[in-house]
Amino acid sequence: VDSIVLYVCKCLPAPRQLIEHGLFPCAPVFPKLAVELDMLEFAAGLFVNLAPNETAWAATLTEFLSTRGYIFTFSDSLRRRFRNALAQYQVLMQVVEAEVSKSVEVARNLALAASVTLSAQHFKAELPTLDESTPLFDRSYLNGQSEDGHVPQLKNGEAHQRPSAYLRSRCPLCFGGRPPVPQENTPHAVVCIDANFQQKRNHDKDRRKGHEKEEGMRDPPIFSPHTVQISEANLKEWEANVDAIRNKLPSNAGSKRKAAELDVSAPDTDDKCEPGMPIPNSCADLCGESFIAADSDRVKASTAYFSDTGMMAILCRHDIVLFWANMWTAGEKQFFALALLAAIMAELPSDWTLRFLYDIACQMHRSLIKWDFLPEYLPRILFGVSVFHAYGHQWVCQLWYHPRKAGIWGLSDGEGCERFWSMLRRLIPVLRITGFHRRQYILNLQITHIHGIQLMGMAEWLQRRITKTTKRLVDAQPKLEACGHSSSFLRQQFAEQRIYQSKPITRQSKNSSIKAIEKIVALRESASAMKVAIASLESELMKYILTDSIAAKTRVLTRLQKDIDIATNHINLHDKVSATRLNEIKKQPFFALQMNMRAVKARLCTKLRERKFELANLECAYHSKQTDQKTQSHIEDAMHRHEPTITGLAKKYNSMLKQMVQLRMTDTVAANAILPPAIVLKTLFKLDVDDDTWHDVGLEDLEEFGGVLPPWLSDDTVRAGIRFNQEVLNCKGELARCHTECAAMQTWFEEEYEATSFAEQYTPGGHRHVLLIHTGIYSLPDADLKYHLQIRLWSLGALGEMWQ
Repeated sequence: VDSIVLYVCKCLPAPRQLIEHGLFPCAPVFPKLAVELDMLEFAAGLFVNLAPNETAWAATLTEFLSTRGYIFTFSDSLRRRFRNALAQYQVLMQVVEAEVSKSVEVARNLALAASVTLSAQHFKAELPTLDESTPLFDRSYLNGQSEDGHVPQLKNGEAHQRPSAYLRSRCPLCFGGRPPVPQENTPHAVVCIDANFQQKRNHDKDRRKGHEKEEGMRDPPIFSPHTVQISEANLKEWEANVDAIRNKLPSNAGSKRKAAELDVSAPDTDDKCEPGMPIPNSCADLCGESFIAADSDRVKASTAYFSDTGMMAILCRHDIVLFWANMWTAGEKQFFALALLAAIMAELPSDWTLRFLYDIACQMHRSLIKWDFLPEYLPRILFGVSVFHAYGHQWVCQLWYHPRKAGIWGLSDGEGCERFWSMLRRLIPVLRITGFHRRQYILNLQITHIHGIQLMGMAEWLQRRITKTTKRLVDAQPKLEACGHSSSFLRQQFAEQRIYQSKPITRQSKNSSIKAIEKIVALRESASAMKVAIASLESELMKYILTDSIAAKTRVLTRLQKDIDIATNHINLHDKVSATRLNEIKKQPFFALQMNMRAVKARLCTKLRERKFELANLECAYHSKQTDQKTQSHIEDAMHRHEPTITGLAKKYNSMLKQMVQLRMTDTVAANAILPPAIVLKTLFKLDVDDDTWHDVGLEDLEEFGGVLPPWLSDDTVRAGIRFNQEVLNCKGELARCHTECAAMQTWFEEEYEATSFAEQYTPGGHRHVLLIHTGIYSLPDADLKYHLQIRLWSLGALGEMWQ
């Protein structure tokens, strides 16, 4: 054992002398423990690959030293002092790295500015000088809470044409290249968002005597210069704004106000597509009911036991965290997602479009339109449902929001958050009992560590994706050619399918028969008026040339008569019923029941049609690889969940049919009415087009298709071709995006290496960067800055070799 004697004075404080001996103090004044720097570096690396556990580390080391005669005089002294030393060492290393990054960013902007004379004097003038009196928390670095870290921006407009320096530092593949040329229906970037309620934190308890049941205070703040976290103040501001907007509801109480609060359509209202929404309200309501995430009032983590209930993150398609937010509410409140979405949109150029994948993207889209959230960004956001949760949505919703159907934008699945949560699962027990600030600091450390691993594996990720996509394209291309239809024809058929199947569904109404008959009366009145007008024109025909006017009126009369016939047939009135008779049968229960029965039948056929298309996807999935088994199981589960709804509609239809049979026997008006056959429940799920289920409304309702069924509904080759065409288009889009990302990766590497070389070359002499942390003041002379820049150059060289 070596003994070192330190003579401490104001000029040579103990921490400085310990650092010169390769030891790191546990406190800035009168430290009682110093740890070797190599040991701290090892522990810092260990605790980002394992769950951080200083207690186990200290207990093991204490036992190891005690067996060799080295005993600590105070209990638990090693754990507390080692933890302090490790935390301050990690902060110091991060601050040094952040200062180096700031210098490189200054060099990058100067190197890109053609009008700037490259010199050491100019570089020195542009470097941000830190004063010893500047608190650490008042400094800004390139992270999620600072747009540019106070780095001078270019004045030539290029900064507005590319994503921010922060986004480029997070993912070189998505944001590191030159502005890409957007293709048809192809967004510039793809991101996904999700919440995790496993990363909870218990309430802080006051341990003072007599205050045991009171909630304790937060632990001291820990500075994290590399944070990707949105500040709590920003989230609170979003929470207040959202509450203020949503509270502007009509004063009337009851079901309509409750529906407005839950972003669903009010009861007893006609189904329709809201402006800007591709799906009807009925479909959006059912999707919202199917997902717990759509119910912000659902308790997922009780605030009675937890101060922090979870976290929400937004990731790029390469599973890299761009921003994350700490959650403190019991449910998945929408303002967290809005804050994350606004944060990334603010970092993008004004002409960039963003594909936004979320478990409940349809509900998010609906809320943004209804409440006018993010109006400046909404036109540039394309919404999609993550693949893992798509089959929990209605079929109509999948047609518009499924990532494999909604446009041509590759094979991104939107499940990067699930993979990220898996990487953090080892932190669940530890973070449950940590302090408020330490929990967030540990999460930032883990995200930084994971980001470094992802950065090294980007080239390998691209290679795997290109290989996998090419294989899928080779498999799908011959199947598409075997269908015998062109890609443009299949895309047109799919567009027609989406439009038809997205039509609002007829809702049941107590006054449906009255409305239908009133429509006939109104049409007949219009026709009578038109006949009078035509007769008047014919009487004037001898005086004036009115042939064109008479022809126009005659065409209008023909169209009105056709509408009358269609409306009359709609309630099964095949004879010429006078207006007086129509008024008499307005309140007949038979016709009210008949109209409601048609609505039920329409819903049943729609549900069966959705099941048919989902079953086709499942049959195709059975031939896929083992890696897709999880997706297949989700398809099966979703289909089984829908079966009771379909069976219930069929039973309701048959029950209404029995009532109609009884009413026809006692009602003279409906004595000649024709009734459809009953639905056989045993053959309901065979989905045979010749089944009686389709013979009234649905697949063979020729009036809706002009007498001929469309190819997308009647031709098996067209239906199969649509699937293969979408697969081919998505594979081609994915390959194009991968090549663009490869070019972006090369551009980012060239710029990063050039900027670091420039900073290392023009680092002036005599200038000092002062780093102030909790344990004292540390200085980074230019010689040290040059050393760290050389280390970064070496790391970039190793990264380039790995990417090659």
